[in-house]
Amino acid sequence: MSRIRKAAEREFRKLSKKEQRRISRLKRIPLPAPGTVFDPKKTAPRKKRWSETDE
Repeated sequence: MSRIRKAAEREFRKLSKKEQRRISRLKRIPLPAPGTVFDPKKTAPRKKRWSETDE
Protein backbone atom coordinates (compact mmCIF):
# COMPACT_ATOMS: atom_id res chain seq x y z
CA MET A 1 0.00 0.00 0.00
CA SER A 2 1.10 3.53 -0.58
CA ARG A 3 1.99 5.88 2.25
CA ILE A 4 -1.01 8.06 1.45
CA ARG A 5 -3.45 5.14 1.75
CA LYS A 6 -1.89 4.01 5.04
CA ALA A 7 -2.10 7.57 6.39
CA ALA A 8 -5.74 7.76 5.31
CA GLU A 9 -6.51 4.48 7.09
CA ARG A 10 -4.85 5.76 10.27
CA GLU A 11 -6.94 8.95 10.14
CA PHE A 12 -10.09 6.89 9.46
CA ARG A 13 -9.41 4.80 12.59
CA LYS A 14 -9.15 8.01 14.65
CA LEU A 15 -12.75 8.93 13.77
CA SER A 16 -15.59 7.92 16.04
CA LYS A 17 -17.26 4.58 15.29
CA LYS A 18 -20.45 6.42 14.36
CA GLU A 19 -18.60 8.53 11.78
CA GLN A 20 -16.80 5.44 10.44
CA ARG A 21 -20.15 3.68 9.93
CA ARG A 22 -21.59 6.74 8.18
CA ILE A 23 -18.64 6.92 5.76
CA SER A 24 -18.75 3.15 5.14
CA ARG A 25 -22.45 3.37 4.26
CA LEU A 26 -21.72 6.15 1.77
CA LYS A 27 -19.22 3.88 0.01
CA ARG A 28 -21.95 1.33 -0.75
CA ILE A 29 -24.07 1.49 -3.90
CA PRO A 30 -27.62 0.10 -4.30
CA LEU A 31 -27.72 -3.28 -6.04
CA PRO A 32 -30.99 -5.13 -6.69
CA ALA A 33 -31.14 -8.88 -6.14
CA PRO A 34 -30.82 -10.98 -9.32
CA GLY A 35 -34.04 -11.08 -11.31
CA THR A 36 -35.67 -8.16 -9.49
CA VAL A 37 -36.30 -4.56 -10.42
CA PHE A 38 -34.99 -1.77 -8.22
CA ASP A 39 -37.90 -0.02 -6.52
CA PRO A 40 -36.77 2.37 -3.76
CA LYS A 41 -40.36 2.85 -2.52
CA LYS A 42 -40.53 -0.77 -1.34
CA THR A 43 -37.84 -2.43 0.73
CA ALA A 44 -34.26 -1.21 0.70
CA PRO A 45 -32.12 -2.91 -1.97
CA ARG A 46 -29.07 -5.00 -1.27
CA LYS A 47 -25.84 -3.03 -1.31
CA LYS A 48 -22.43 -3.63 -2.78
CA ARG A 49 -19.23 -1.97 -1.57
CA TRP A 50 -18.01 0.82 -3.86
CA SER A 51 -14.57 0.06 -5.23
CA GLU A 52 -12.37 3.15 -5.21
CA THR A 53 -9.69 1.46 -7.31
CA ASP A 54 -11.95 0.29 -10.17
CA GLU A 55 -12.93 3.04 -12.56
